[in-house]
Amino acid sequence: MAQGGGTGKNTATLEQVLQLGLQYQTKGNVPAALNLYADILRQIPHQPDALHLTGLCHYQNGDHQKAVDWMRRSIQLNPNNATVHSNLGVALIELGMVDDAKQHFRQAITLKPDHTESHSNLGAILGNHNHTDEAIRHFEIALGQNPDHLASLRGLAKLSVHVGKTDQAIDLYTRALRLVPDDADLHTDLAVAFNLINQPGRALPHHLKAIKLQLDVVRHLASFATTLESCAFTSTDDTLEAALGNVLNCNQISPRTAARATLAVLSLKEGFNAAIERISNAEGSVEKFQPSDLDTLQEQPLFLQALNTHPLSNLRFERALTSLRQIILFKEAGKSGFHVPLIAALAAQCFNNEYVYALNDAERKKVDDLNNQLRQDILADKDFSPEIPAILACYKPIFEYDWAERLSRKNLPNDLKSLFEQQFHEPNQERYLRDQIPQLTGIDNDISQAVRSQYEENPYPRWNHTSLVQNPKPIDETLKSYPLMLDIGDYQSPPHPQILVAGCGTGKHSIDVASRFQDATILAVDLSLSSLSYARRKTEQLGLTNLTYGQADILKLGELNRQFDLIECGGVLHHMDDPMAGWRVLCDLLKPGGLMKIALYSEIGRKAIVEAREFIASHGYKSTADDIRKCRQDILASDSNAKNTLLHSSDFFSLSDCRDLIFHIQEHRFTLPQIEQCLADLGLEFLDFEITGSQQLRQQRTSINQGTKSERLKRWHKYEQENPSTFAGMYQFWCRKPKT
Repeated sequence: MAQGGGTGKNTATLEQVLQLGLQYQTKGNVPAALNLYADILRQIPHQPDALHLTGLCHYQNGDHQKAVDWMRRSIQLNPNNATVHSNLGVALIELGMVDDAKQHFRQAITLKPDHTESHSNLGAILGNHNHTDEAIRHFEIALGQNPDHLASLRGLAKLSVHVGKTDQAIDLYTRALRLVPDDADLHTDLAVAFNLINQPGRALPHHLKAIKLQLDVVRHLASFATTLESCAFTSTDDTLEAALGNVLNCNQISPRTAARATLAVLSLKEGFNAAIERISNAEGSVEKFQPSDLDTLQEQPLFLQALNTHPLSNLRFERALTSLRQIILFKEAGKSGFHVPLIAALAAQCFNNEYVYALNDAERKKVDDLNNQLRQDILADKDFSPEIPAILACYKPIFEYDWAERLSRKNLPNDLKSLFEQQFHEPNQERYLRDQIPQLTGIDNDISQAVRSQYEENPYPRWNHTSLVQNPKPIDETLKSYPLMLDIGDYQSPPHPQILVAGCGTGKHSIDVASRFQDATILAVDLSLSSLSYARRKTEQLGLTNLTYGQADILKLGELNRQFDLIECGGVLHHMDDPMAGWRVLCDLLKPGGLMKIALYSEIGRKAIVEAREFIASHGYKSTADDIRKCRQDILASDSNAKNTLLHSSDFFSLSDCRDLIFHIQEHRFTLPQIEQCLADLGLEFLDFEITGSQQLRQQRTSINQGTKSERLKRWHKYEQENPSTFAGMYQFWCRKPKT
């Protein structure tokens, strides 16, 4: 905010007093400045500079309403002071009076066309409200007046990213960093820009610098986690490993990419890599095992963090951990308690992947024997090694053992306490919450009942941490801004949107929606009480209060007699008996002019999954845990064309996720021409695909969106035919219901 602005009509003594007041303000002594200005106003009640500077003092104190009141009095007396108009605009922004602020910035520019601050502030407002071209013009004017104007460098760089001029954004962020080299936000912004042009290696040092400067700011960690998706590591150091650990520990960021990167980084460590290789080659044999390898693994805290946090989707490590579990189980000498941290972390990993690792009859018998011995020791109040309950937790969750309740009341080592929290207390909390979830509709359809049964047995997806949006925005601003940057036409968000998440599963999707959109109220429904209780527990854990859950079948949601401004239904309709029947119900629930996000399987992109489903059918596997484990091993041993695709899917490395991926009771797949026909039949307008990853796909979307709207899906269909893996996950797209 600018200071000063004398009228040139005051006495020298008055000017000296005003300058002294400004000196007090600059040094932070606002009370002394206020006293000086009050003295002036007692003598000259209508002195505009003293009124203006008094307003500035109140702004410094955080009282923005008083700041506005005093500055307005100043402008009434002297309406031709550009600096006061500009400062009043800044104070109005703090009160959320953006339109009024915009008028005062424009007036300041009218009075003084080269007023840099007003051009910059007006550019920021226009940019935030998607008047991109005009915003860019004002930032360019500001930088023409002052090439080192920091706020304008930031603002123009942000808009350059938005319009696809990433190279220009990189230049602007680099210039800004020369002015403030320790600005963490600028380092993250520059890193994001580098990642957008597929230069993660240049992004990485800026991510690490930002995290070092502001360790506790989630935005820096989240942006770093995004870049990890495309990073290839050739070396490691303490700074990188500390940053990975911070991401894994943060409950507001999905740990998936950090877990993958952790394995890549640790594999660069010669000793660790050799230990993993030896354990894998031992194939569970105690005789072939080198005892010191346990110490090597346990001495890597980053490895233990990864095990605790997320299923490791890496075949090499799955084989090593499967072997390690057997070795620990059968190793008679060494139940000493020295390796509780490592074994507890392995048990957490097995729980995270729902015991997807292969096991044999010898293991089952040994687990039974060890369990019986531990039960007897606990009942007799005998001492036992804390490794034993951790070993047993590597084979099934603690809450399934009959000694769990008794042991939970004992004073346990910290690693076991964490294990009991994960595998005993949290499942118990979910059982309690299950009875608190209201049933909003009946579930009568045969397929709905079968799908519900699957997700009661295997809630999907199981997760520990998820990515939360730190600064929620209105729907329209969120969808138009980075990283989504969708073309949503003239859509304007209602002030308090009502949102439905239809088929919320275990809450990851609904929690994302609840954190993403400003002033929104969300209803999330699902068939499965197991999934809903998991979602409810995680929602309470994260402290979200704008999200409620209910059990319901999409087919019967019309019974709610409600309408919503936004409906999201991701990966659900294609599991229904008649997807269009469900989609029609959702359309009836959507308000005129409302938005809908839909995700559906692609026929073209899912060919490998179809082959895997045919493999399952031909071998007669059932969807039991044992058959899923056996099927996975048989696929890995086969020459199936689907194997490589499955190994690149994180879902293949967790039991519930694998069941959802290739064992689902019901699955429909679509082509884009079919989706185009569905939208026409439902009277919905296709808007845009949600694409947040590949720069190539972003560029393709930009190219397609420059054409006519009616041709977009046709052009995407042609592109997918030429690039079959484009929508290998799902089509995720936004559409809109007509206003009338």
